[in-house]
Amino acid sequence: MEHQKLVIRKECNNILNKISNKNYSSKSKLITQNLISFLFNSNSSSFKSIGVYSALKTEPKLNFLFEVLKKKNIEIAFPYFDLKIKNHRMNYKLCDVNNLCNTNDFNILLPPIKNKTIVPDILLIPGLGFDKNKGRIGRGGGYFDNYLSSFKGLKLAVCFEDQLIKSVPMEEHDQRVDFIITEKKSY
Repeated sequence: MEHQKLVIRKECNNILNKISNKNYSSKSKLITQNLISFLFNSNSSSFKSIGVYSALKTEPKLNFLFEVLKKKNIEIAFPYFDLKIKNHRMNYKLCDVNNLCNTNDFNILLPPIKNKTIVPDILLIPGLGFDKNKGRIGRGGGYFDNYLSSFKGLKLAVCFEDQLIKSVPMEEHDQRVDFIITEKKSY
């Protein structure tokens, strides 16, 4: 199954790399609008904290969402992990998007280690590919799957419609999400 996942990761990366900067930006804005509608026009509107992510080059950027969350006094937390320690452990630390820093060799913006750790009510989860059964394939590090295995809150995948694939191969340790939010709709 690992070979199958490697092939899917490569295919998903190829799809993401073909999205033009203009389309990337417009699709990210649509995803953010759909996410805001989902978060504030549904049963999830009573949340006090949210775990977000600092977008890598090919992941949807959610900058406008951060502004909306701040105005509504919702705590924003970013994932923190040390990629040099191969324990696949991750937690969420409160942080303003402007205070993220590059503290690792992988150019991933992280909150300062001293920031308060919380367990958010809702998580926004990136990935390389998703299926309509809420399966997710990430980058292969296992950090999100490990965290999600004990997370009890709402799990929202955030992706471009192009990232929806027929089927994600799922192993015992792989975790599903509750909903998938794209630029077109929610699944």
